[in-house]
Amino acid sequence: MTQRPGYTATYDVIDKLDDYLPPDPAHRNAIIWRAVQAALEAEDREVVNPLRADLDNAERDARRLADEVKRLKGEQ
Repeated sequence: MTQRPGYTATYDVIDKLDDYLPPDPAHRNAIIWRAVQAALEAEDREVVNPLRADLDNAERDARRLADEVKRLKGEQ
């Protein structure tokens, strides 16, 4: 099973720490949130961006069809 890009991004951030984890909760939480942010950005790149491209293509096709309908109605 392929790991989702969000998990990969999270582990990448954590792996960069090597053996270092800050002793206090505030700094540990900051590191965790950086990893979560990296995960969310990875998911966006993997899932949302292609969907946005599909939506852009669909909108462009809809405009072309609307223009064609207007053109055809003008010829009748």
